[in-house]
Amino acid sequence: MYLQTALSQCRTPVRRKIDMPDAWGRPRVRVEAKEKPFSRLSATDLLDTADIGLLYGVAPRTVYRWVAERNLKAHIKVGREYLFRKCDLLYWDENYRPAMGRPLGS
Repeated sequence: MYLQTALSQCRTPVRRKIDMPDAWGRPRVRVEAKEKPFSRLSATDLLDTADIGLLYGVAPRTVYRWVAERNLKAHIKVGREYLFRKCDLLYWDENYRPAMGRPLGS
């Protein structure tokens, strides 16, 4: 089920993630313990697949499928986890989000 309201004004609580390189320049992600509404995140804050699944009401596996189909592009991959910037997610939501329901011809 997709969001009925505009995603930029969504109040779903998510944990804020920030991309910070470590001393050797490798990507390191800091996760805040307190949840914030999605609308209060800055444009460069990161979301993981579980957060996106929560926002759209789909399983994280569906988010992985969107990445595999090259519809949704990840900002960074740390270990096995894809991380997405909020501004990229909003752009994808407006322009490329798949339609709800089964594809035509199936």
